[in-house]
Amino acid sequence: MKEDEFLCCQLGFWVFLIICLVLVSLAGIASGLALGLLSFSQVDLEVLIKAGRPKDTKHAERIQPFVKNGHFVLCTLLLGKSLAMEALPIFMDSIIPTWFTILVSAPLVTVFAEILPQAVCSRYGLTLGAKMAPFVQLLLLIFFPITYPASKVLDWALGKEHSVLLRRSELKTFVDLHANEAGKGGELSHHETSIITGAIDLTRKTAKDAMTPISETFSLDINSKLDMHTMTQIMSKGHSRIPIHSGHPRNIIGLILVKNLIFCRPEDETPIKNLIIRKIPRVYESWPLYEILNQFQKGHSHMAVVLKSNKDTESTMGAPTFLNIITNKISNAAQVSVGNILQNLAMVSYQIK
Repeated sequence: MKEDEFLCCQLGFWVFLIICLVLVSLAGIASGLALGLLSFSQVDLEVLIKAGRPKDTKHAERIQPFVKNGHFVLCTLLLGKSLAMEALPIFMDSIIPTWFTILVSAPLVTVFAEILPQAVCSRYGLTLGAKMAPFVQLLLLIFFPITYPASKVLDWALGKEHSVLLRRSELKTFVDLHANEAGKGGELSHHETSIITGAIDLTRKTAKDAMTPISETFSLDINSKLDMHTMTQIMSKGHSRIPIHSGHPRNIIGLILVKNLIFCRPEDETPIKNLIIRKIPRVYESWPLYEILNQFQKGHSHMAVVLKSNKDTESTMGAPTFLNIITNKISNAAQVSVGNILQNLAMVSYQIK
């Protein structure tokens, strides 16, 4: 028997046994916190702080300083874990035979200092990280002379900030996964996800994507009159704005507001050229819908003519309106509901061959 070996049930035996348990616990805590704390990104914590539940907000605020200094915390926790695991066999060897120490220490460390702590902290990392914040701060203070310089080397070599922002396509998929119909516990409805993903896709769409073909367009000739037949057509279409053409439907010269016709009687057969004909802004087919939407929101017009630009000539292709851009923004799934809200806006297009 070794000189420093204690017999079972002696005071020294229990002291060393407690030390072994403490070392395993410290190694487990350090291992679990390393995974739990550093699994959060700055974006995750910002979201929780600004929009999380009160308890989550409080926890996120407590662990945010650790995440900001990720390399410093990582070096500290790993150093603490390594010291605890290296010291464990020394104390175990004093209370049990050497061969049994080798046999027991590996499974003991693997289960209680690796698997269990990391499994628990990966699931409850936010709560446990906040509760163990004082312990982590104590370790940072104790190992500061060693781990702080090491963390600065890592910051210099790898960079301090790690970008975790999603690209546009990734963000769209992220939103889709949060839909309740995805079956993953999300709370977003189909219409909500359609609105969000539609807004994301809108930056890639142009005026050409929001046009209504000329064959589906209703317009009036400037030389026609507001007789009973014309008034019936206007009422049946349900538009708030009617394009006005001269001679040919593709030759758009302006538009009239249907609300201005309230005092026009069919029996008077008022000539359309006597009405107030408003100008229509011109845009090119390659213009982004966001740019056109911004122009519409200024209130000058809710309709624009789309021009197809060639090297030598320009031809009128169509006219996107506020409604069509909005329905493109919210995607096809929500067109019906937005159509009811913005039913006084329409979209027409024209094309000259």
